[in-house]
Amino acid sequence: MKLYANGILLNAAAQSVTLEKSRGDAAATLTAVLLTAAADRYFPKESLALGDAVRLLGDAGEEVFLGAVQAVSRNVETVTLIACDRGLYLTANELSGVFAGSPEGICRAVAMRLSLPVGTLEVPAGWKRLVAGAGVRAFDILRQAVGEEREISIQNDALTVTKAGQERFVIAEETVLASRGTADARQMVNRCAVIDRRGAAAATAQNTTDLARFGLRQRVLGQKADYRTVDVAPANRPPALCPGCPHRGFFYTLSKNKNYVVTGDIGCYTLGCAAPLNCMDSVVCMGAGFSAGMGIAKSFEKEGVTGKVVFGVVGDSTFFHSGMTGAAEIVYNKGRMIPCVLDNRITGMTGHQDNPGTGYTLQGDPTALLSVEKILTALGFAPVLTVDPQDLKAMKAAVDQAVAALDAGQQPAIVTRRPCLLIKRDKFRKGMCRVNADKCRSCRSCLKVGCPAISLENGKAVIDRTQCVGCTVCAQVCPFDAIEKEEK
Repeated sequence: MKLYANGILLNAAAQSVTLEKSRGDAAATLTAVLLTAAADRYFPKESLALGDAVRLLGDAGEEVFLGAVQAVSRNVETVTLIACDRGLYLTANELSGVFAGSPEGICRAVAMRLSLPVGTLEVPAGWKRLVAGAGVRAFDILRQAVGEEREISIQNDALTVTKAGQERFVIAEETVLASRGTADARQMVNRCAVIDRRGAAAATAQNTTDLARFGLRQRVLGQKADYRTVDVAPANRPPALCPGCPHRGFFYTLSKNKNYVVTGDIGCYTLGCAAPLNCMDSVVCMGAGFSAGMGIAKSFEKEGVTGKVVFGVVGDSTFFHSGMTGAAEIVYNKGRMIPCVLDNRITGMTGHQDNPGTGYTLQGDPTALLSVEKILTALGFAPVLTVDPQDLKAMKAAVDQAVAALDAGQQPAIVTRRPCLLIKRDKFRKGMCRVNADKCRSCRSCLKVGCPAISLENGKAVIDRTQCVGCTVCAQVCPFDAIEKEEK
């Protein structure tokens, strides 16, 4: 083991080192007793201060602990330092507001509020609504969300929730010595947030210097200092695609033309039928996006209907499961319709299983990645148009091009491609969008994209920063450029 403080190796001076982590505390705590011998040149001259970086490396060089000095005690013979990792952020910071959704979603919302990366989240399923007022720690919110049987910690500098139990590692027996003169930053508060009776932010005050040195240590003050779990049903509202869902731009584009008929089936994309998108005319079984669309197209042909264009919609997983046969039928029987494969690189609806279009087996092993475009081309579709659905201009151009090709007697197909943001193995660069209230004209255009992160407050659009992922679809539809993206 090697102990470093401020990059200085302290093994020669270390009398004892203890590393502790319990399920009841998010922070791992390292306690080191260092001998002092000012006249001995073989002992390092320590000048430890609060906030200094502390690392503990294993015998193989692996990082066992990374944190910062929170307390220093000195006497004539020894210096005792106490360091904590970033798990201290969870117990030292208070948060307020309503945290609703799955346990994983609540964990991600808390991490976003504290600017913590997210690692492994082994959390139970379900739905919860947690209401936090003044005096509620971030750790309390996480504990209520994941339950008592989960361990909450910081691993590799990221928020982690596992099923593991209590961990304790002792390098040497701890020797307790009386100290003289103590400095302790564990109870530090460098930002104070004040909320009103409704939980809305009223004012903040902070120490910028301590924020930069120690990171956020927030307390929430208000007239109501309590915490409760409310077992109630979710508020009545139509179901909606997730914030940042790649399908949103596709359905928004098609919803702008009332002469488009959209046939679908079961999957996340079924939510394209919900308000305010209202962009799916039929929902049947897997693969029916193509087969039902083919039937409607043939009915229009028989009845002489020429002003309608049929779009058949399936997901990438459904395409490999039961969509390819329907696609072959469209070409074989000359269906006047446009098949659309919404490729989010995962089987989204049933639990994020892999499929032949992800490049991984169900066991997570790398394998051949089948190309949706090549399969459609082999079946006889041309042109096959691939587009990022969150680029609304490109999305509209692809739709217009496909309709023009259909009118010209060709057999076009569309593939929209953008990975689902919930794929755990992928690391996405996320950001946030914000509304410039001075530019907002209350036109409600942004509400038409159906994103749950957008709402109205006092007649102005507002974006919930705990949900927004910075996809910018709302910014693209705003006619007054009132929505801006903040890179994270």
